[in-house]
Amino acid sequence: MTIFAGEPGTGKSQLSLYIASVLSNGGKFHKETDSVAQGRVLLISGEDDAEDTIKPRLMALNANTDNIDFVKGIKKADKNGNLFYDAICVVEHIAELEAVIIKNKYKLLIIDPISLYLKPFKKDKEIRLALNVITSLAERHNMAVILNSHFSKPSGNANKNAIYRVMGSIGFAAAARIVYGIIKDPQNPARRLFFPIINISGQDKEGYRYEIIPMLVGEIETCRIEWLDEVCSEWSNRALKDSQFEEIDLLKKKVLTMLDWSSSIRVKKTATQVLELIGYLKPNRAYASHMGKLLKEINGFAGSRSNGVTIHKVPQNIIFTKYET
Repeated sequence: MTIFAGEPGTGKSQLSLYIASVLSNGGKFHKETDSVAQGRVLLISGEDDAEDTIKPRLMALNANTDNIDFVKGIKKADKNGNLFYDAICVVEHIAELEAVIIKNKYKLLIIDPISLYLKPFKKDKEIRLALNVITSLAERHNMAVILNSHFSKPSGNANKNAIYRVMGSIGFAAAARIVYGIIKDPQNPARRLFFPIINISGQDKEGYRYEIIPMLVGEIETCRIEWLDEVCSEWSNRALKDSQFEEIDLLKKKVLTMLDWSSSIRVKKTATQVLELIGYLKPNRAYASHMGKLLKEINGFAGSRSNGVTIHKVPQNIIFTKYET
């Protein structure tokens, strides 16, 4: 079992489709000299539509789409009788999933994102048990599994090990033999870094860089990944720290440019509430801490406390619809 973990928009799905395309053709992976045996792929994806997004991307990669199948989900009907597909739970529907795998002899199962297909399993112990079910399924049928997962938001602990940022539970990283991180390159945001966080099967310490290239498939606008002939030598914790600081820095720049600080009013707000009012819903402690320091540096800011509530001077052009006291 392999996990691809990364922030939204870094190309985790694109990378998974690249691997599916190589396997579907029996081609060569990046930096490899030998071709892999051709095999069939089963894709369970809930973030992109199969017809208008996934298939064009596979076509851009010259994939053999006859060897790639999709799980739509469970067919249901709403109150008006309209049909729709609800996401499966890989644990509760393991028997049906295994029957399809046996019938079509898949060599690769991709679940993107894994969090969508583990409902209602949320606690660490439940997630570990659910992932054990998937691992056992893969072992029974000599099948590889790729799970796409998100990174958790940056925390106040800058020294936090990369493994603890795999979204939702340490159980994800603990169950996988290989975990790769995918982030924007802090030195060039148009590029992506693909680097190992865990590799029980080997001693990988280096990763690679790639770009997402827009292109046309017929008249359809789509994109594909393109590998760069560069080795990513940054160790995982350092790369994630750089990414965290870049994300917070971009947040600061947005706040400074979008708000008119020439006219301000006094309101009872915490730093977190101010962030929510400018469009950052439920920001975590790291954001609030950095933004609190930024607000103190801005001319016209007043930080005092009244009845346990911090009083800020904030731009008058913020429309207050929440927390007004």
